[in-house]
Amino acid sequence: MHGARRDFLLGTCGVAIAALFPSWGRAASIGATSAAAHRPWKTPPVEPALAARIKAISNVFEVGKAQPDYAYVEKLNDGRGYTVTNYGFCTSTGEVSTVIRRYSIVVPNNPLKRFLALMRPAHEQVAGLDDFPAAWREQAHASDRLAAVCEQVADKLFFKPAMRAAQVADIRTPVGKLVFYDTWLQHGGDTDPDSFKTIYSRTRRSVGDRRHCAEPDFLRAFLTIRKGILLDPSDSSTAAVWQQSAPRVDALLKLLDDNPDLDPPVTVANAEISVVVD
Repeated sequence: MHGARRDFLLGTCGVAIAALFPSWGRAASIGATSAAAHRPWKTPPVEPALAARIKAISNVFEVGKAQPDYAYVEKLNDGRGYTVTNYGFCTSTGEVSTVIRRYSIVVPNNPLKRFLALMRPAHEQVAGLDDFPAAWREQAHASDRLAAVCEQVADKLFFKPAMRAAQVADIRTPVGKLVFYDTWLQHGGDTDPDSFKTIYSRTRRSVGDRRHCAEPDFLRAFLTIRKGILLDPSDSSTAAVWQQSAPRVDALLKLLDDNPDLDPPVTVANAEISVVVD
């Protein structure tokens, strides 16, 4: 989760996904001239109830409850300025700016626009943002439209690319899709040593791809590598926060063993928190 950890901020999701999965071949790489290079990679359909359940489980890890928390805003001292909502949009990465700009299309006169000039990407920037938390909370409580925009941006940044990655990796179970989504949400889809891409690549080197490995075994190896990164990330600015979040991997492993189909109700035990997701 380094400065530009979301592929949405760097370019098209298709290019980033192709970089994750070499089996897509050179035709999907930057600069390719074949028709395949320009083919739009579509997100495979996910049954709405399952998609909602997957997001709700990750919400438990992020904000301690299944329901989304659009009013959440906190400075985590992780080098990314303020973090907002259960999706963890950050002011220093361009994510919050993206949300505010989209929100300003549907609500032109809103109090969040004045902060855009102060949200410079690629480094921690909180100067002048002292009033931002209160303004964000007020707007989140006042307008359902801000929540709708947050969902749109989160789907583009996290859910859709994670589901495309699962499809290409031949991950078919509900718990596997949850594992890919939750990892993409926390680690991002960039190329840094703590990213989803790195975890996936290390897993393939360890146990082979899904053609040579049963899905539960692949996911167990994937989660083991992910937990190791959470306990010892290469980015020291995330270390304290990520070490505290390592129990979410144990919760995912328990679901992998006990309820791989995520049949409701789903009990999510994350450290000292136990939440039932319908």
